[in-house]
Amino acid sequence: MRDTIKKECANTAGVASAPTKRYIDVTIPRKGLWQAQTPQVFARSLILECFEKRAREAADIEVTDDASVCEYCQIPVALVESSMTNFKVTEPSDLPIAEAYLNQGLVH
Repeated sequence: MRDTIKKECANTAGVASAPTKRYIDVTIPRKGLWQAQTPQVFARSLILECFEKRAREAADIEVTDDASVCEYCQIPVALVESSMTNFKVTEPSDLPIAEAYLNQGLVH
């Protein structure tokens, strides 16, 4: 993981500018952290079973990718290194970066 990860303060009571600003609570050590990329590969039957189980048991629990659904089901998920150009397109602002990588032939 290359980025430095910061956790936001949950409680800013007593901070005069708290309503308009956010503050750092702690820096998370990078050791052992991985950025999840897509695509993620799972056996179709396994991932469908996990999504169905989560929908039945805990539809209110947020899942952000297929791996998190498997984590909910306590299925071990292997970590595989990949290129930093294979990043997750999540926000509209990610699209120009993805297009630039594609135009430069940095991803296939």
